[in-house]
Amino acid sequence: MSGLETFKEISIGGITKDQLIKQLIEAGIQFNEYAKILFEHQRFSPINKPEKVQLVKVTLSDLDMDNPCSFQEVLNRASTLGLRICPL
Repeated sequence: MSGLETFKEISIGGITKDQLIKQLIEAGIQFNEYAKILFEHQRFSPINKPEKVQLVKVTLSDLDMDNPCSFQEVLNRASTLGLRICPL
């Protein structure tokens, strides 16, 4: 989508959940109770193959949307513009 700048590019995947948790702990990251719940959830499973992801910040006006709108409407509009939500 033109007009949106990538503010950060990150690499995701390529390691197991246990390896990820170990790396985060070694980096000094502390986990609150919600983070623990997220990491224990069955839907949280890092992808096997490493992938680079470009992160962009968007506003409703960037998506040609107005308030009020539902989160699902935002996702649907973003999808039509080639954007997708970050994976867990």
